[in-house]
This record gives sequence, structure tokens and C-alpha cells, in this order.
Amino acid sequence: QSLMARNLVDKAIWCWQQAVRIDPQHPNINANLARAMLRKGERERARLLFLRQLRHEPGDVTTLVELGKLLGDLGRPTEASAKFRQALELDPTVAEAHLYLGEPAWKAGHNDAASVQFQAARRINPLLPGVSLRLASVAQSRGHYARARKLLHDELQVQGRSVEQALELARLLIELDMPRMAALQLTPLINHTYKHGPVPPGALST
Repeated sequence: QSLMARNLVDKAIWCWQQAVRIDPQHPNINANLARAMLRKGERERARLLFLRQLRHEPGDVTTLVELGKLLGDLGRPTEASAKFRQALELDPTVAEAHLYLGEPAWKAGHNDAASVQFQAARRINPLLPGVSLRLASVAQSRGHYARARKLLHDELQVQGRSVEQALELARLLIELDMPRMAALQLTPLINHTYKHGPVPPGALST
């Protein structure tokens, strides 16, 4: 884990691969290796490793949610939703599972179904990155602009948004006539791109 924290992904992968060879059933080892593979963009290998983790620990809610998110990114929404539902059967208080379970309905324009899941996620964890953002999008689509602006202000208090969420937040802020706040969301992305190249998918500090 310390190697991953220092962004030494290749070294971390090598260490975990050795650990898998020694003890393939060691708790979380396959999930840790899967996360490292994701950092390298090896999504199919990560998927197989998450599945291996679940064979050893079928009640691993964290891995179910991570695998569900990955399946969604791979364009397999039905399988993704099944993983989120499985996670919620094991633990109904997993806010991330509610949030991601609402995503396909939101993308399809089924705002009522999406809102049920987003509201559930927000009740459990109002500081979950993206949940107030999604509810703001639903409110905007219904013409509830004051409610949407309030939800966006709530989202601005949250730390750890992904790049995709930051871009979506900026878009909504612009559409709701809040351009200065939108600029504050885009500035870190622009600065990072100028100095280091495109921001990789994942969490931002703001």
C-alpha cells in the first residue's frame, strides 16, 4: 500500500504478484492487485482479479462495488447493477452502491428511478462525492433551478471528486449561471494539464 501511495505502481504490482504466488487466498491480495492494475489501465485484468477476490470472499462489499463500477465503465451496465444490488443485499448502508445503481437510470433519463437511489445515497452519506451533483442534475431537468443551485453549493463542500465529476459540476454551474464557481472547478484541471499532462481518471483534491 505504501508503494501505491507513492505512485510506485509497477513495484506494487510486482510485490503483490509475488504475494499471490505464495498465498493466493491471503485476504484482499487480489483486490489490491486489481486496484493497481486499474491504475495502469489494465481493466480486463483488474476485472478478473476482482472476480478471483470474490471467489475467496463472496461477502466482500467493497470489492462488489468496485467491480460494479468497473463493469459500468466497460459498458456492461446490467452486470454492474447486479453487483451493486448484491452489495446492498449484504449491507444496505453502502452509499456508493446506491449512487452507482442510480447512474444507468439517470443516463437513460429515468429521473424518478435515479432520484430514489441518489436520495438514499445522500441520506447515508451527504458528503459522498457526486451525489449532490446528480441530484442537482435531476432538479435542473425538472426546472427546479433554486433547488439545483442549493445542491451544487452542497457539492462544492465535498472533497475528492473525480475528474469526470469535476467537469460535470463545471458544466452545471455554467448552465445555472454560476460561471465564477465553474472556473474554480476547471482551474486545477487546466493547471495540472499544463504542468504534467492530462489529469488521469480518479479523485481530485478539490
